[in-house]
Amino acid sequence: MGGRVALLLACLLPASAGAQEVAVEEGEAEPVDEAGVSGGPLDLSHLGKRPRPDGLEASSPFEEDPYWGLKESELRLVPAGSAWRRPGAEDVSLAGPSWPGPAMVEAWDLGAAYTFPRLAPAIGAELFSFAGERRDQTVFGERVRLSFYFVELAFDAVGSVGGERIDRTDLDLDFRIPIRLGRKHRLAVMPGSTFPIDGRDNTDDDTAIRFQVLYGIGGGGLGFQARVGFAQGSRPRGLLLFDEVATDPAFLYGAMLSWRFVPGVQLRAEASGQIGRDGGTDSLTLLGGPVFFPLGDPRVSLGTVGIVQTRATELDFERSAWGGLVQVGIDFY
Repeated sequence: MGGRVALLLACLLPASAGAQEVAVEEGEAEPVDEAGVSGGPLDLSHLGKRPRPDGLEASSPFEEDPYWGLKESELRLVPAGSAWRRPGAEDVSLAGPSWPGPAMVEAWDLGAAYTFPRLAPAIGAELFSFAGERRDQTVFGERVRLSFYFVELAFDAVGSVGGERIDRTDLDLDFRIPIRLGRKHRLAVMPGSTFPIDGRDNTDDDTAIRFQVLYGIGGGGLGFQARVGFAQGSRPRGLLLFDEVATDPAFLYGAMLSWRFVPGVQLRAEASGQIGRDGGTDSLTLLGGPVFFPLGDPRVSLGTVGIVQTRATELDFERSAWGGLVQVGIDFY
């Protein structure tokens, strides 16, 4: 009996092995091992690699808004074994705000006066080249104005009268304290001083102090500014009278009206003067002309202005100085 069972098993084992080989050749399912997993070993090649998941860039909130400085890191929970890429140098970038920014566009209607400080805070530079005639003498000068938001600097870089260069160079330093009254209303309080930067000593005879308040309203291409103030000490008399020195205390006043009828052109009319106290001399400067914006926005400006200036105990324009001015400016903020 035992011999017959052994003989039967010996015949069945080769037959079952052959049947299994035939099934594999005919495309039937592969055998299942004891663990219940089909095929060979598991594919673990993706473990340890960190490719960036699809759709992460599109869903990142950091790609939509402008930002200053280094880009912030993104913190996300990722299941163990998920694909992820190590952050590289391309993830750290610098970016700046829009240019021109919203504040520049809002201040565009306010304009910028030539004979008194700017009302709206700005970061930029302007160059003024002017020439004129007074008492049969030719007047020429170049003036630089630099704005650093809270601080404004202005000085005459070059000046000559009757062909002779003026050696005196004074710096106008004004501190701007801006007060925003609304989208169209601005106010600025500006204490300032004038002092020599040509090697002279900063004594009471060569320096001046002043205090000004500027107000402006603008919108829809129209703008208006007004200023009042007080000055005392040694200071140049004005644009075409930069070689003459005023020492008496005086009240300061000024106004400007601007109209931008197309994006690239703005018309300006400006008046600036002082009323001398204690028997001092009055002065008045009138300016008017177009200002061009080649880029169609407030970043770059090119102005051409006519000038009439007079001074007297009782103001009249019989012996006034007259001339013209060309202005080039660029604002970064």
